[in-house]
Amino acid sequence: MQRGFLKIFLVFLSYQLPAQIPDIDVQNGGGMVVKFADSFKTEKPTLVTFWATWCKPCLLELQAISQSYDPVNSNYTLIAVSIDEIRNRQRALGLAKSKNWNFEVLFDYNGDLQRSLQVFSVPNTLIFDQSGKIIHRSTNFVKGKEQTYFELINAL
Repeated sequence: MQRGFLKIFLVFLSYQLPAQIPDIDVQNGGGMVVKFADSFKTEKPTLVTFWATWCKPCLLELQAISQSYDPVNSNYTLIAVSIDEIRNRQRALGLAKSKNWNFEVLFDYNGDLQRSLQVFSVPNTLIFDQSGKIIHRSTNFVKGKEQTYFELINAL
């Protein structure tokens, strides 16, 4: 019964949020310009979280999610998009390395991706289904909220 309600709720949400993955230029951890949409080449749902090095709730959320994330065995793909200024790039990369994050970190220096996805604050987390539709958006983080994300992903 709960799964059926959750699926109906997810369908309802998909009609209220921006529809598809934007084809926007971002930078990867190596400094190369890549298309954001190219990060969605798997057949798995994708959890995208916008974050910044100065955002304590962002770091708590990424740490909580990363503790159970395995890029090979997880049933979803995880992407972290930093909104830090370009001068803080090394700080963001150093933080990701020190935390042993094993997921893709992208940089949206000019804010084009944020604008296209209507991201106005961090943390801001989006879940895309396998077809690239946004099925969930969260604009804050409290401990334990990552379990909600996992439940939504598992319902797909």
